[in-house]
Amino acid sequence: MKSKHLIIYTEEESAKFFLNELLVRIRQDYRLFEWKFSVIAANGKYDQYARLKEKLSGFANNQGFLIVLRDQDEDACLKIKQRYLEKVSSIWKAPAKIRFLCHELETCYFADPIAASNILGITIPVIPDCDSIHNPAQKLQDHLDTRKFKKTTYAKQLGGCIDYKVTTSKSFSLLMHTIFTFLGISA
Repeated sequence: MKSKHLIIYTEEESAKFFLNELLVRIRQDYRLFEWKFSVIAANGKYDQYARLKEKLSGFANNQGFLIVLRDQDEDACLKIKQRYLEKVSSIWKAPAKIRFLCHELETCYFADPIAASNILGITIPVIPDCDSIHNPAQKLQDHLDTRKFKKTTYAKQLGGCIDYKVTTSKSFSLLMHTIFTFLGISA
């Protein structure tokens, strides 16, 4: 069977840890052993955009499906997305999607408060519209009292246990829908 490839280019290292763990689970859960997953991390949103061509050039003939994942830190979401689409379409010929997570990856902790509570050892409140949290990283830090929020460590742990089928985050649901669509999974 021919190998298939999903490439996700994210703006930060913690998202890479999260997605690597999540994709391993999806591969196992759906028995997608013919799929190869590559998660590439940039060093922030400006680095992500500036080095887009360089980072993606390592994939021979632009084969595979591409998702560019970025935090929505600015109000000009549609303009930014259009800039990314133009740049991606100039270098990538296979199917590609640009996805924005609302505000920050830390929104995902509130998307599955049970998993996050187990990882962090505290009670994370249920917030029905967790995408509306303006600064989820700070909100998490507030719940952790004096302990330091270890972004990459906790991101990896969350990727290993988050309920990716049931979530209170619309942006995370859309990301999962995009991944499932590329993988040929009807969910």
